Amino acid sequence: MKDSCILRKPLLNLCQKIYGPREISEKSIDAGKNVNQLVEFARKNRLAHYLALEYSKSFAENDIWKDISNKLICEYNDYEKNLRNALEATKNILGEERFMIIKTFSSFPHLTNDLDVLVPDFKIAEESHKEVLDKKSSLPIDINTKVAWGKADAVSNDFVWNNTQEFNFEGIGFLIPSPALDAIIRIAHIPFEVAHIRLGELLHIYKQLSLSDWTILEDEAKLMGWPKTFGRMLSILELLHRKLFKTPFFQKGIMPASCTDNIGFPFRLPVSILAGGVIEKRAWRKLFGARIIIKNRLSEWIDRKVS
Repeated sequence: MKDSCILRKPLLNLCQKIYGPREISEKSIDAGKNVNQLVEFARKNRLAHYLALEYSKSFAENDIWKDISNKLICEYNDYEKNLRNALEATKNILGEERFMIIKTFSSFPHLTNDLDVLVPDFKIAEESHKEVLDKKSSLPIDINTKVAWGKADAVSNDFVWNNTQEFNFEGIGFLIPSPALDAIIRIAHIPFEVAHIRLGELLHIYKQLSLSDWTILEDEAKLMGWPKTFGRMLSILELLHRKLFKTPFFQKGIMPASCTDNIGFPFRLPVSILAGGVIEKRAWRKLFGARIIIKNRLSEWIDRKVS
């Protein structure tokens, strides 16, 4: 227990730096009983590299944390090099065309699996695909014209390109989403693609929503055909906020979702929301993936009941 205690407080401090009306209650998250377990929890929730970057020189007497933090910092340094190379490659491919990077830059340092790029012109996106393959970037580059998963458009192009801001990474300039656009992209990504919410990303979504008018996002979800799923996602966000901070997030109009299972992180989205999203959006190309998730969830539920 002693090992875990040295990192538990720093982890909670970092969470509050990302977003927090108050510190997260220690009892509201189970981050493990020793350093290895806590780091694994942080890694699964996209917080491990942030923890290492901020606290690598702290608790130097703990050899386990010293070795782990050094490894995490090396991983992040390699990622930053790969990210810069991928951005340079993208800039070379697109030339003077404007482009936006989504789901990569957040309120805190973390790793991503690829570089998601949006361009406004379909022809440019099509022509760039071969060049992307030729570049062989260490960080895969994915160039698209829409925010969509399985052909299910989640955000209109008008909303996308009217909600941007300029950003600079190591001398490379490009666009990133405004807080409102960033929030709705990440909210949509959960039911239509990943089916879970990492703690780090959850806190980032809260921060972006706190800077936005969520009713505008509600209107956009209605325009794009997923208002019920959007409403259910807001209820999940309200539930988790009350769980973590013992206080409401939305001041009125949003009731927390009900949840009979213990809440852990990454938080797994209820099957009802996943299935409802596919049906509401008519995202039939996502049906196979949803079936796999539902099958796995049912198998796990049966195993728990049997054991």
